[in-house]
Amino acid sequence: MELAKEARRRNLGPFHPSFNVMKIMRNGICKNLPENTHQLMAGRLCISLTRVSDGKNVLASDFNSKEEVVQ
Repeated sequence: MELAKEARRRNLGPFHPSFNVMKIMRNGICKNLPENTHQLMAGRLCISLTRVSDGKNVLASDFNSKEEVVQ
């Protein structure tokens, strides 16, 4: 809902240069996740990453903080 509200506040909607979808999504996620999210998600949430150096696929499932989960 917040994303739609923010888009409607601008003349060009989501095409306005000041519209930052990543910032809005990050703020919403941070607001709704509990502080111990990294503990709750340990071993249950897997993020697939590709290392730039060698192009290898890596799965991340252990996190050190809430901020790390959001990132």
